[in-house]
Amino acid sequence: MSDKTIGEYKVIKPLGEGGFGIVYQARSSAPKSPLVAIKVLNREALGNEKVVKKFFHEAMILARLDHPNITRLFEFFPDREAYAIVMEYVEGVSLRELLSSQRGVLPFDRAMDICRQILAAFQYAHENGIIHRDIKPGNIMINPKGQVKIMDFGIAKYSSVASSETKTTWRWGAPHYMAPERFHQDGAIDMRSDIYSLGVVFYEIFTGHKPFESSDTIRVIYCHINELPKPFDNYIQGLPEHVSNAIFKALEKDPEKRFTSCRQFLLAMEGKDPGDVPDPLPKRANHEDATLIVGDELAAALAASRDGSQSWTSRVKAGLSKNYRYLVGLSILLVVLAVGLAVEKNFLVFKRDAGGQADVAAISGHRTNSSGHQEARHPLDKKIMVLIPGSEFTMGSDRYDDEKPVQRVNLSAFYIDRTPVTRKEFARFVSETNYVTDAEKDGAAFVRMNRKWEKTPGASWKMPDGKTDPGGDGDNLPVTQVSHNDAAAYCAWAGKELPTEARWEKAARGIDGGVYPWGDQVPENSFAHFDDPKGQPVAVGKFGQKSHSPYGVSDMAGNVSQWCSDWYAPAVREYRDPRGPASGTERVVKGGAFVEGPDSLRSSSRDHYAPNFASNLIGFRCACEKLGQ
Repeated sequence: MSDKTIGEYKVIKPLGEGGFGIVYQARSSAPKSPLVAIKVLNREALGNEKVVKKFFHEAMILARLDHPNITRLFEFFPDREAYAIVMEYVEGVSLRELLSSQRGVLPFDRAMDICRQILAAFQYAHENGIIHRDIKPGNIMINPKGQVKIMDFGIAKYSSVASSETKTTWRWGAPHYMAPERFHQDGAIDMRSDIYSLGVVFYEIFTGHKPFESSDTIRVIYCHINELPKPFDNYIQGLPEHVSNAIFKALEKDPEKRFTSCRQFLLAMEGKDPGDVPDPLPKRANHEDATLIVGDELAAALAASRDGSQSWTSRVKAGLSKNYRYLVGLSILLVVLAVGLAVEKNFLVFKRDAGGQADVAAISGHRTNSSGHQEARHPLDKKIMVLIPGSEFTMGSDRYDDEKPVQRVNLSAFYIDRTPVTRKEFARFVSETNYVTDAEKDGAAFVRMNRKWEKTPGASWKMPDGKTDPGGDGDNLPVTQVSHNDAAAYCAWAGKELPTEARWEKAARGIDGGVYPWGDQVPENSFAHFDDPKGQPVAVGKFGQKSHSPYGVSDMAGNVSQWCSDWYAPAVREYRDPRGPASGTERVVKGGAFVEGPDSLRSSSRDHYAPNFASNLIGFRCACEKLGQ
C-alpha cells in the first residue's frame, strides 16, 4: 500500500494515468469506509484551460445525479496545488471488456438486463437535463453482481481532453458511437443523440459487431450519415423482431424518427407499445454547446492562476448520506461561476411537471402562505421559497417591441425565493467562500442618482453608493452592486439558479397576465418603492401583502431590479419552459428600481446589462426545480 494521501484518503494503488492527471484507488480513514476512485488533476494541467473546464464540468454533472446505475460523486476538493474528484469505485469490467472476452454474443436474457439498466440510467439523466455525449462500451461498467454503472460524464466541447480510452475523437466523442447530427457544425443535439449512441451500443451487444466497423474515421462518419447497418440476421439468428426493430428505430438518421425518451426505447425492446409515453425533454436543445457555456477570458484567468486552489478552504461532501447530496460540488461551482461558467445553461435543465401542487404540499416543511400557495424553507441558504405550480400563463405585452408578442407559455412547477437576497444573506455567502465580486475586483461600480449614472470608486455590495456602509442596519436591505456573474455564483452556492425570465414573469403576474404583481391597478407608494431618484433601497418585504404577486411572492416591482438567467434578445419564446437564447452579450433584468417610474414596474418590462455590470439598482433572487430532501 502507498504512503500517499489525498485529503483524508489513503491511496491504495494507481488505477490509470494520463497526461493531465491520475486516477487512484483509495479509502477514507473513517471506519468501514468504502473504496473510492479519486481523479486528481495535476498542477501542470492547470495551465490548460480546456482541461480545467472539462474537469470542473464532470464534477458539476455528477453533482446533479444520484441513481443506482450511475457512478456517484462523493467529494470534490482542492488537493495541495491540484484538484480531486472522489467517486464511487466500481469493481468489475467495462462493457467493452465483457464483449471482447465473449465467444459469440451475450446470452439474450443477460443482454436484455444490461440494456434495461443502461436505459434506466439514461432516462434518469435525461430527466435531469443531462446529455452524456460520449456513450460507448468503455464508459459502461458492470460489477460482479451484474449491476451496470455509467461513467465519464466529463466530456464537453473540447474532445482533446477526453479520456485516453477515446483513441479517436470528433469534437465530443468516439465517432463509431456518435449520431449523424453530431458531425454537422450547426447540428443541434438533444437526448435523441444519446439514444442513437445507445442504439449503436445495443447493436454491438446483440451482434458482437459495431454497425460500421471501418478503421477509417472518415468512412465511419460517412456511414453514420448515409448508410444503414447490416440486418441483425447477418450476425445472429432468432433475435425477437421487436428488439431489432427498436434498435433500428434508435438508429434512424433523422432524430425526429427516433424515440423521444429512453423509456419509449425500453418499452419497444420489451415488445410493448411506447406510443403514449410523454417526452421527458423538449425535442431540441438551444445549441450544440449549451451543456457548457464558458466566459473564456474569465476561465482563462482561473487556468492561469496558481493560487486559486489555495483559497478554496471549504470542502464539500456528498453521497455519504442524503443530507450531503445537495451540497455536492457547490463550493467548486461558485468558483467556476466566478470565472465565467453560466450555470443556468450548463445542464440544459428541463423537467416535466412533478405531479402538481398537492404532491409537493405533502413534503415535510411546506406550509400555505397568505395567498394560499405552498412555501418552504430551502435547506441550504434557509430562505423561504414559494412553489409556483406548473401551468400556462400569459407572457409579454404589446407596449414595446422587445416585450412582444403577448403569448401563452407553459412552465413546469418551480420554486422561487419569496424575497430578493439580502445583504446579510450575501455576507454569509462571502464569509463562507471568500468570494470577491466583480465590483470589488474593479474597485468601482455604477451608482445612479438623480437619473444619472456615475462610476463611483469604492462602490460595492458593502457600500452600494461608494460612501456609506449601512452596517447592521442594512442587513435586511436587498443586496445590490452584484453583477450577473456574482448573482449566479451565489445561486450555485445555495444549490439554486437564477430564474429564467419566464419563471420570473410568471411568479410576478400569475397565470392571467396582470400588468403588475398586485393586478392592473396603477402603482401607489403603499405598493412599492419607486419614482424616488434621490432615494435608496428599502428593506425587503416592507410593503407587505399589498406588494405580493398572486402566489405571495414579494418585491417583484420597484426597490431593486433583478437579474434573470436569460441572455437578452427579442422576445421570441418557446412554448414549453423557455430558457432564452444560447448566447448573447447582455443578461435580462426585470422588476424596475426605486429611481424608476411606474412603467418599469410592469411585470413584462425588460432591461438588459452586461454580465459583469454592477449597480446600486440591481439585485437578484434565486429559483430551483425542487428543494433538497
